[in-house]
Amino acid sequence: MTTPLFPLPLTTLEYYYWCDDSDAYPMTFPLELRFAPGMRRQQLEDALRLTLVRHPLLTSLIAGDAKHGPVWIPHDNDLPSIDWDHAQAPLGATRGDRMDLTRKPGLRVWARGDEQQTRVLLQFHHACCDGLASLQFAEDLMTHYARLGGGDLREVPLRPLDATRLFKRGSQAAPPMSWWTILRDWAVGAGLWTRFAWQSPMVLAAPSTPPAQPSTNSLDFSSQTLPAGVLSSLRRMMSHTDCTLNDLLLRDLLLTMRTWNASQGFPGGLFRINVPVSLRGRTDADLPAANALSFVFLTRRASGGMATDSFLQGIHRETETWKRWNLGLYFLGGLDLARGIPGLIPRFLRRRASLATVVLSNVGRVFARSPLPRQQGRVRCGEPVLQSVAGVPPIRRNTRASIVALNYAGQLSLHMRCDASLFERSQRDRLLRRYVDQLAQSARESESVPARPQVATEGL
Repeated sequence: MTTPLFPLPLTTLEYYYWCDDSDAYPMTFPLELRFAPGMRRQQLEDALRLTLVRHPLLTSLIAGDAKHGPVWIPHDNDLPSIDWDHAQAPLGATRGDRMDLTRKPGLRVWARGDEQQTRVLLQFHHACCDGLASLQFAEDLMTHYARLGGGDLREVPLRPLDATRLFKRGSQAAPPMSWWTILRDWAVGAGLWTRFAWQSPMVLAAPSTPPAQPSTNSLDFSSQTLPAGVLSSLRRMMSHTDCTLNDLLLRDLLLTMRTWNASQGFPGGLFRINVPVSLRGRTDADLPAANALSFVFLTRRASGGMATDSFLQGIHRETETWKRWNLGLYFLGGLDLARGIPGLIPRFLRRRASLATVVLSNVGRVFARSPLPRQQGRVRCGEPVLQSVAGVPPIRRNTRASIVALNYAGQLSLHMRCDASLFERSQRDRLLRRYVDQLAQSARESESVPARPQVATEGL
């Protein structure tokens, strides 16, 4: 007998995002897909309908439950559909930016374009979907579109999904624990949460000239692609230092924030980067769209030594510790304890203190395992070829910028959103260019580093 999926109690992180939602800082994020040539309207609408069946949380609402508190319930009416229009038509102007999950599911879809090109914009509520899940949903959507087009793509396989996996979303099985392990985890968790809750970092300095028309539009962000030569040089630097691309992105973001704040008259201070980490394990490949992540935090004080190899190595040691100790679980553990005290999480989130200076999410290679064919490295779903993919995480009060780094078709691109009530688009573009320029500077400096000698391994 199949166990009913609903009502499905909210996980602690889903509850966290639901409580943190507001009109000024909605907990929504966009995923933008650009195709050329354009997509067929009816075929894409049919593909969306088939895709939604496989991802129950994206067609669900939140309701109160006397026994379990807030729960997900199914919503069979007024399901997400596609808002079609010409390329210059505005997005979301008549529907608002915040999603009320008690009234509508946490997904909106727009399509803009013509026969030559189509821009598909998906907007998700973070309570029911994280960044990796949004890419999984997009891959499903493209696969269904390809299959509906017939021809040689009719039999392209769909990723197997199991809705019952949602019962264990965002959790990892814990091994048997000794009293010493329990005490150690309490000590580590208490230390991390004490620093997180009471050590407020600097905010990203707002430009002295405020926007002429402040906005809360979470669909608006800036994008830049790193030149191929810069990426090659960064890979050379990774090989020489034994660091990862994530380490370099973190270090150069700290340098960029220090330079930016100093240029606005705020030198020095403590910076903190919120780094989302996935809690998905090897057994979660069949998990439908959900929020299965946590956070770790990199905190550093601005100093003159940020550009040194020793500073980079310190970041590398810390990121390795995140992975070895699975420190993202400690953040969730603290949230679980806080949720046990009624009203504590909402009160904590209403504080005006900064919890992080910026968010940086490095999602790595996207659609790398998609079964869809490629054309010059880009995913093909029939005639339309996916030319680019972009998106950014949400931001909250006093976390004034969020950044995504992703690799598609062999190109590394950066995408940035800033608090639109403080930053105009031109100012946001300038900040992103500074970050790209800092990475290019690191790449140039790596060219002067002698290559590490190769050790012969033949016959070993």
